[in-house]
Amino acid sequence: MNSTSKTSAAFYAAEGGVIAALYVVLTLISNAFGMANGVIQVRISEALTILPAFTPAAIPGLFAGCIISNTMTGAILPDIIFGSLATLIAAAATRALRHTGRFLLPFPPILANTIVVPLVLKYAYHIDGTLIYMMVTVFIGEFISCGILGLLLYPVIRKIVVRQPVAVLPVRLDAPSASAPRGFQGNSSVPTNFYDKIKRYERDTDKGIGIFFHIHDIRCRIQRFDEPRQYYDDDKDEGRISP
Repeated sequence: MNSTSKTSAAFYAAEGGVIAALYVVLTLISNAFGMANGVIQVRISEALTILPAFTPAAIPGLFAGCIISNTMTGAILPDIIFGSLATLIAAAATRALRHTGRFLLPFPPILANTIVVPLVLKYAYHIDGTLIYMMVTVFIGEFISCGILGLLLYPVIRKIVVRQPVAVLPVRLDAPSASAPRGFQGNSSVPTNFYDKIKRYERDTDKGIGIFFHIHDIRCRIQRFDEPRQYYDDDKDEGRISP
């Protein structure tokens, strides 16, 4: 495994760990108000189920966070297993729907939990009440957490993501280029349509390419990432520039 792969793997693990920790903390806050478990539950942490739309690291992150938080809040084994699996499946489905528009993203966690949680409450906890009633109450709680809080979180996370630079093209651009993005300098060693290809690649595949500039180094190496990123001139450190 080369250094770039090791760095990417470490970043992926760290990102997933942070998401898991956030999920646990937010669940514990809900639990302090008696809203983390039971027939009527509104987990603030479920707002984080929007995150798979931005990073695949959120899938294992949410899964691990749900296992830990369910364990810490005193859930029984069937709840820990099936509740966490519902979160895992919903996170993977949200990831698959990331290109369909933000308003569809909350549906997988809402649907998964509306089906799975009432079954756990009825047959694992043996709580009195009809299955339909439990499905309605869980649906309302998930709608608040995912459908309202999650969608409110979406533009905030998107703004952070698109402003986050990532490295990869070690090349010094010295001469002006007509196709370069605003704020960039061109280089005779870079094809004239290079920047156009970058922008087209981002538009068509929703993947970002970050650029670092190094003086007198014209060797090119491109590393692709899953989400849009912003360009900026690292040598001049003039701030981040929108594509």
